[in-house]
Amino acid sequence: MKGKKVKKLIAFVAAVTVAAGSMAGCSGKEKEAKKEEKIANIAMSSEPDNIDGSRGDSSAKGAIILEVQESLLRMDENGETQPAGAESWEISEDGLVYTFKIRDNKYSDGTKVLAEDYANCLIRTLDPEVASTYAANYYFIKGAEAYNTGKGSEEEVGIKALDESTLEITSNQPVPYFLKMMTSNQFTPIPKKHTEGEKNVTYGADAENMSFSGPFMIEKWTRGEGFTLKKNPEYWDTDSVKLDGVNFLLVQEQNTQQQMFEQGKLDLIENIPAEYYDKMKKKIESDEVKLVEWPKPSILYLTFNSQDPEGIFTNAKIRQAFSLAIDRELYFEKVVKKDAVAYGLIPPATSIGDEKFRDNHEDHYLP
Repeated sequence: MKGKKVKKLIAFVAAVTVAAGSMAGCSGKEKEAKKEEKIANIAMSSEPDNIDGSRGDSSAKGAIILEVQESLLRMDENGETQPAGAESWEISEDGLVYTFKIRDNKYSDGTKVLAEDYANCLIRTLDPEVASTYAANYYFIKGAEAYNTGKGSEEEVGIKALDESTLEITSNQPVPYFLKMMTSNQFTPIPKKHTEGEKNVTYGADAENMSFSGPFMIEKWTRGEGFTLKKNPEYWDTDSVKLDGVNFLLVQEQNTQQQMFEQGKLDLIENIPAEYYDKMKKKIESDEVKLVEWPKPSILYLTFNSQDPEGIFTNAKIRQAFSLAIDRELYFEKVVKKDAVAYGLIPPATSIGDEKFRDNHEDHYLP
């Protein structure tokens, strides 16, 4: 039904895992000695200014951080949380205390991943000196808001490494989406040795002096060009990693991304406009190109400048008239050709625990 469709984030993926143009060419004895590497080339529309998990506040940062660092939990293809950096966990009867058992994993330099490394990343997210824009997302943790706003101490925050492999997090009240939060950038490990002293605010500004706990590690980061990742042999689940490496290429123009995809220089592009979908429809139907869709719980909106004393939009009736004059259904049907009309501030893909919010709550923000 129109207006009720889940908003989609769309990606095109080449039918083969690796485009031929991205493989290293060898011949003769070299080919016998070295198998062809499986490398994925992925477009980035913007370049992150840092790859610090505590300050991982954008999709550009998350795309890199979650490839090279292991979050406590991960999401499967059905949106369900699964063990990752934590192999198991327990929840207290009152729903306030979460205790995670950190699995046996190593960083790319061979050192052991510790519970205190996960605690360090989350504590730094709340550290006023680090100034993470995501700090308020974790105010449900005991003592988090007070510490972040300078009214409490680090010691009072409910994030504790009880021993090398046990992490305890205490919340102020039961939080239905608690475990889903454990899949984010802020729940990846950062050894304290990398964030001591002045390094606390500069960590992640480059790939030097970083340890990688995830399936890949950064081989090269060239500003203005992108990232070269290679498989991390120390990763606990390295046998399940099918790629030898990933190239994240900075390609800001959407038209250029599409051209490179068609030329085999890119294996994946995201946020496809309706016009390009129409162009590629036959290739999608023949399985030459794979279309991947999944819910993206976000909302876009336009605002009026109601603060200009000389402007017409200080008048609420005029703002309402403009809003009522827009045919939202027609705009999405004829212009956008994807997504859905926002009749409420909560997107259809938003969940409360395992419950879809819109299954039991009607849109009622707009008439």
